[in-house]
Amino acid sequence: MNLPWVSLAAIGIGAIISTIGTILLLIAAFRRSVIWGLVVLFVPLGNIVFVCKYWAEAKAGFLASIIGAIVALGGFFTIPEVQANFLKTADVKAAAAAPPKAPDLNAQILEHRQTLETLQGAFARDGAELTQQYKALDAQRKALKQADTAAIMKFNEAAAAYQARNAARKQMQQQIETTQRELDTLLDTRARNAAPPAPAKK
Repeated sequence: MNLPWVSLAAIGIGAIISTIGTILLLIAAFRRSVIWGLVVLFVPLGNIVFVCKYWAEAKAGFLASIIGAIVALGGFFTIPEVQANFLKTADVKAAAAAPPKAPDLNAQILEHRQTLETLQGAFARDGAELTQQYKALDAQRKALKQADTAAIMKFNEAAAAYQARNAARKQMQQQIETTQRELDTLLDTRARNAAPPAPAKK
């Protein structure tokens, strides 16, 4: 892919502006408090919450990151190959879709079983690792001293990482339950389709 220098410059400048904006936003959050800094750094959409609550302090970094992203995306979409692919995708979506094929229940059941096995294995491994992480975090908490600011900040970072991982584990559990329900439904459908028709009454 031949990239025009103008597009490369726009992408690079946009990325730099966006990075600077993100750093300014983090600085503003940590100036407010360590907790806010960790929220902006680790919690999904935490930066949006901080911007809404402390607009005066966060607006410079937030606007810079938005402007940088717009400049980078603008540069990306000026690349001829990207424009051609975008137009091709739009044409494909606009074209009349072919009639969908009947779903293959056996293939769907196999896919759901493989997905379920993978999720359950990852869930079990993550549970063991999360238990060890909690024990280490608890030991770190017990060893904290009020005057040791660096150790407290390090503990807060570790606690935020643990909470984020624990939230992801709950989402994985929900995904396992959803996949299991979908698999049960597919198995019931296949059983009904394979059942012989009821004999006609005389």
